[in-house]
Amino acid sequence: MTVAAGALFLLPAADAVVRVGAWWRNRQHGRRVEKAEIRPSPAAGSGGTRRFLRTASLRVLPRDLVLTNALGEERWLGRTGPHGVARLVRLVDATTGEPLGVEVRDAEGEARALLPWRFWFAGPRGGDGWAALVAALGVPSSDEEYQHPRAAQTWWQGHALAGDARRMSAMEGKAARKQVGWYGSVVGANEAMVLPVFSALLLVGLLSEEVPMFLAGVLSALTILLSLGPATASALVSRASYDRTPAAA
Repeated sequence: MTVAAGALFLLPAADAVVRVGAWWRNRQHGRRVEKAEIRPSPAAGSGGTRRFLRTASLRVLPRDLVLTNALGEERWLGRTGPHGVARLVRLVDATTGEPLGVEVRDAEGEARALLPWRFWFAGPRGGDGWAALVAALGVPSSDEEYQHPRAAQTWWQGHALAGDARRMSAMEGKAARKQVGWYGSVVGANEAMVLPVFSALLLVGLLSEEVPMFLAGVLSALTILLSLGPATASALVSRASYDRTPAAA
């Protein structure tokens, strides 16, 4: 029973070690040499959550442009070579002249990334962010009219990089939690149920006077605590604050 309890404890303990290591590496992020870091400035009422505002960014490194979305997923675009960032094109509505998005193009004129203007540069600090991005990259920028289907739900529907625009937009809280949940990993969502159930069978060891049995009970209690505690706290914080807009929180 002691060996079984120890084996169960290894899963949440290893998970904790990995997460602490990731937290420490994120703290070292500020030591990287960056020319600029642009944070999104969404328009009022666009649904920009705290998760999006805190996680998404555009980082201009000496040799790369790093695009990070609300889930923390990164895309690295080189700044040199035939497919490097060579131009920024702001797409504007052909009818109203309203900015729709920004295409990051290479030297051959091919779009490598697409940023929705509404979520990145339409807010109070959006103008400063756009100017900082252009200045940091040091590439030409221009406006280009874009004709999109009026019946489409989003202006980027039909664009070659429509999927890219969706990934770089703010996400609904429920959809974001589904993808970045505490146990949305290799083990899977069932870990939060399987580990406590099997560990609960060994809690009887806490009532034993034998050292191996008592140790099994202690390890089982720690397994339940590490399995349910952080996941529950993460879900509550996400629902109460992280996945709500600043105005609604």
